[in-house]
Amino acid sequence: MKKLILITLIIALCSCAFAGLFEENQFLEAELNLAKKPNIYFVFDLEKKMVEIKVRGTTLREFPIEGVRLWGSPPVVSYSKLIKKTALLKPKRKEIKPKKEKDSDEEQDTFQIEALELKDMPSSYKLLFDNGMRLLVSPKPEGFFGWIAHALRTTLWYVVRPLESAINMLLKRPFYALRIEVSKDDARRIYWAFPEGNEAILYNP
Repeated sequence: MKKLILITLIIALCSCAFAGLFEENQFLEAELNLAKKPNIYFVFDLEKKMVEIKVRGTTLREFPIEGVRLWGSPPVVSYSKLIKKTALLKPKRKEIKPKKEKDSDEEQDTFQIEALELKDMPSSYKLLFDNGMRLLVSPKPEGFFGWIAHALRTTLWYVVRPLESAINMLLKRPFYALRIEVSKDDARRIYWAFPEGNEAILYNP
């Protein structure tokens, strides 16, 4: 009996080790595919709780993840392309319109006079990917109003996600959602550095 238990434990340990190696190999293969390209890419590593900006396999910047919330069953490893960024307050450049000359019939020109800076980026937004993943980025709560906003976002999470799941199920489209919390400035940096069309890896072992 003891031998049977020992054999069972050894088989279980070997199975877990093999599964872990298989998942890690999937992750390395996915990153190798992106590292071959000249563009920057993002890695959302839920095991290390880290967001990484990388190019050619080299890490340019890391952002610690302060909180994670998942909806649905995302694969252990997936890589996809960012197709859209949405935010309640999108960054906008200030514009001026020069006054028209009295004797001129030409239309007024509009000039963009200020480059966008980090402070202009939103800290709460949604990233939509071509594989059906929705990634919500928000700042970790700080202060009274920060916790009020956190509570509101959490409430909306449990209201909106079931509706999105039902709609995508009816349309037979893949859907899963991930919400991460980072520092306010890191959220802005991620928005700024992640252009639409670039790719990312989600690692969720």
